Amino acid sequence: MMKKIFNISAALAALTLSLGACAPTEVDDLFNESAAERLDKALTDYKSYFTDKGGKWELLYFANTDEQGFYFVVTFHDDGSVDIAGNNKFTTGGSDADGQKDFDVSIGYVKDTSLWEVQGDDGPSISFNSLNDAFHFFSDPGIIPPGATRANGAGHEGDFEFNVLSREENSCILRGKKHGLLMTMNRLPADTDDEQWIAQAVANQTNHFSPNVTTLYMTTPSGKRFVLSDYRVSLPGNQQMTPDMKRFLWLFVPEGGDAVNEREHETMVVTPKGIHFYQPLDFLTEYDASANAVQDFYFQPDGSLLGDDGATTINAGDIVDYYLLSSRVWVVDRESMSESLTEAYNNTLSAMLNLTVSGRQVTKSNITSLKLIYKTVSKTEGYYALEIKFSATLKGRASSNYTTCLKLDVARVDEKTIKMSCNLAADDAFDTAPGNDFFKPLPEFATFVNLLTSGNLTLTPSSALNPVAMNIANGAGVSLDVALGK
Repeated sequence: MMKKIFNISAALAALTLSLGACAPTEVDDLFNESAAERLDKALTDYKSYFTDKGGKWELLYFANTDEQGFYFVVTFHDDGSVDIAGNNKFTTGGSDADGQKDFDVSIGYVKDTSLWEVQGDDGPSISFNSLNDAFHFFSDPGIIPPGATRANGAGHEGDFEFNVLSREENSCILRGKKHGLLMTMNRLPADTDDEQWIAQAVANQTNHFSPNVTTLYMTTPSGKRFVLSDYRVSLPGNQQMTPDMKRFLWLFVPEGGDAVNEREHETMVVTPKGIHFYQPLDFLTEYDASANAVQDFYFQPDGSLLGDDGATTINAGDIVDYYLLSSRVWVVDRESMSESLTEAYNNTLSAMLNLTVSGRQVTKSNITSLKLIYKTVSKTEGYYALEIKFSATLKGRASSNYTTCLKLDVARVDEKTIKMSCNLAADDAFDTAPGNDFFKPLPEFATFVNLLTSGNLTLTPSSALNPVAMNIANGAGVSLDVALGK
């Protein structure tokens, strides 16, 4: 895989040269100041660079390339102190009785103050040179990350001292002194609320990524697609591991390509605005000459990701395919039903009290859940259905709970639209007797079903990356929300 190479500027090279000057030389004659004075001035310049405009930066941190990156907010102060704030699965690790990190203890957001300095060895560098509870465990060899493949005594292999490879007015590239990984820092407004800003990054992980969505798709400007999955599951011995895109270590395979010989992988960090890969995705151009080596992607209003080239996208692919997968159970949010559906639903509940079942009047009834499901009959057979769970009390009897399924025909119209139909008059419309006894006789229920299956239904996910909740609407005033459930 091609690596991004950053050229050190001529000014930085001159600074490095000055470090080797211990006494006046012919070089010193070219300047009005000694090498020591020039070095001191350069270090002061770098300190001012980091503390300028409020001194607040986001740090896109990678301890190693075997696990996800982590998001921090760093605030540098002129007095040599630094605030580092974060909230991830390791900063939420409290301590057990032996003082060791316990990753089951959640303490949430962490912000700690420690020391920092600009150093002049091996070019300009910054060092977080005193213990910071939000940050330094990444470089502690005694803390072994869960699932780590590295030997005891290695820890995360993270750095806390960094060479400054390049800098612009509001961003810079750092390289870990010990392990050599690249980091990006971007300046933030001085009035940024650290906790709220980091909370947005955490919310993005929760809202846009889910263990229930195990495949994503990256599409290049020419339309070529790459299938994205959990890289760790593809490793030898991990085939029984449950896929989880929230590990943020992704496998890339060209759609229709060879998953053994045409595969790449990359780690990333989730930010308040999107995701940042450890390095530009140069491999894209090897499979598609028109592709761009994107590195940063930004969340769009529909929840998809758009690359920094303005053309490369990442989403969950075909929403209808995701909805129709036979393992899905969609729980209907009855509070979200449109006015016409709600009216028909309430009328059904009222009409049930006028029923006589098995010679006894229904004295009380309640629908406890509605679900759109695929009901499996055998390994090769099944059907879509509206599952109704309800309770009913017959006169002189105790209350009983029932489950019945109304069979539905569901057809794909396009990648966003389905068509549902139902033959309520059929003898086998319901799979169990309670459906025939309690719902089939009711014209009010027929009205509800007719509304639910009227017209083409458009599926609109809450997130194009994480379509575990969506709105279903026919464009004529009938709509409801569903969420993935059990």
